[in-house]
Amino acid sequence: MRKIRLISAVFAALFFTVHMCVPALPASVSASSLPAVLRVGLESSWRNAGSVPIDSPALAVGYNLGGNGNADLIGNAAAVITRSSAFVAVPAPGPFVRKASAASYGDAAALARSLAGSGQGAAPALDSDGTWSVFAYGYASEAAARADADASGGAFLADNGLRVMLTDGGICAVVFENGAGFCRVADAYQGATSLGGRSYRGAIELTRAGGGLTAVNVVSFQDYLKSVVPSEMPPGWSPEALKAQAVACRNYALANMNSHAGQGYDLCDKVHCQNYAGAGGEAASTNAAVDATDGYLIYYGGMPVDAVYFSSSGGVTENSENVWSNAVPYLRSVDDPYEYEPKEWVRSFTLEELTRLVDAGGASIGAVTGVSVTAEPSGRAAALYISGTSGVRTLLKEEIRTFFANSAGGPLESRNFTIQTGGPAGAGAVCARGASGDVWAAFPGLYAAGKNGIQKIDSAAAVDAKGSVVYLGAAQNLPAAGVTFTGRGWGHGVGMSQRGAEGLARRGYDFIAILQYYYTGVSVTNG
Repeated sequence: MRKIRLISAVFAALFFTVHMCVPALPASVSASSLPAVLRVGLESSWRNAGSVPIDSPALAVGYNLGGNGNADLIGNAAAVITRSSAFVAVPAPGPFVRKASAASYGDAAALARSLAGSGQGAAPALDSDGTWSVFAYGYASEAAARADADASGGAFLADNGLRVMLTDGGICAVVFENGAGFCRVADAYQGATSLGGRSYRGAIELTRAGGGLTAVNVVSFQDYLKSVVPSEMPPGWSPEALKAQAVACRNYALANMNSHAGQGYDLCDKVHCQNYAGAGGEAASTNAAVDATDGYLIYYGGMPVDAVYFSSSGGVTENSENVWSNAVPYLRSVDDPYEYEPKEWVRSFTLEELTRLVDAGGASIGAVTGVSVTAEPSGRAAALYISGTSGVRTLLKEEIRTFFANSAGGPLESRNFTIQTGGPAGAGAVCARGASGDVWAAFPGLYAAGKNGIQKIDSAAAVDAKGSVVYLGAAQNLPAAGVTFTGRGWGHGVGMSQRGAEGLARRGYDFIAILQYYYTGVSVTNG
């Protein structure tokens, strides 16, 4: 058996995925110039979806005619529509025929009822200039629609790939033309709008992309944070830790607002932008933290920072260049000895499993025979070398974690770990099975190496480091040759450790002191 140990300065977990670099933000950005609203793509549930269920009993409907607009749709709504059954938004493929204009939604609905029949549908249609008309739909072909337009004096409308239809119990309640802006809906009683059982403050935009619908929540910056903070940090933690998290989330959102410019919104609701669950995810404690820190930002050299954070460092944070590509002056390694309940973990892989992971990644090194590692000064793995019968696969920085993404347990929790490698030690080997899992050792001496370190076994019934009885089995019960990672921490390890923030808060640090501890040389100010 061969034991390879990294310097045991354990590292940590992130609630985010990949940051390849930290953007430089303009010095002119300040709390007073933060955007009033954000447009958040609800990708986790409704990205290019076939339909979007809307549970609110009455909806104000209108348009965003450019820019972010107002998060409150009620004041400029084109109409209020009350459901009789169930609202569902769906793509509205053409062709259509514009039959007539109408002064209001009510007039358009009445005219649509008189025109519908003989298998032909008709519905109120809202143009992006706020005017109403009646669209006929459901034609067997484009030629049939053109013929009807000619016969009725209507206007033929080809499929533009933009229109959205709001149905009520399967019957079209309104067609959104979506020519110059995206349609918006919002709860008519100014409450949260419910989509598929999840509620959202502000308004919901419905956009077409790839043939399906994407729902976008148009929400105030402050209300966005009230959902994000409890999604990223337990609401039961200390008030000052929650405040530190609120400010970090504000900076992070500001720094990453262009992440989805190509999709037509600022941020999404997934982990790489920050977890966002809507109004249903809010908690009183985190709402208070967001309100108490309203306007606060973290600055370095007069510019707001990209306040990356993660779950647990396990003892020391990491320099940014040891995870991504660039050295950022405010993202320097700091000792982190006061974490609250730091994460600990163990992962084991057989050599056969490692071979399959290497092959799946497109490398060709033959059968894996072993692993070795080099470490950063912080103790995290800098490089992991997987040796095979015909080559070596080298993993660097965060690739060390993500390489294992396709394994049963997903990516490694952190890069702060020790490694034990080896396999059956021959005829004299014994197996110890207990609460810590299978461990094995060879005669003479009867020492077993396991999760709790190397321990001597004096009899067939022994006690491990946690007080659990272990059992000495026969040699044939030995595990296959492989590698075991024993680690601490969870995430990339750069910036603020969330468990560290909680630990410092419990020791009397306020939120400004917590942020200045983890982000080197920064100021935390309001205004």
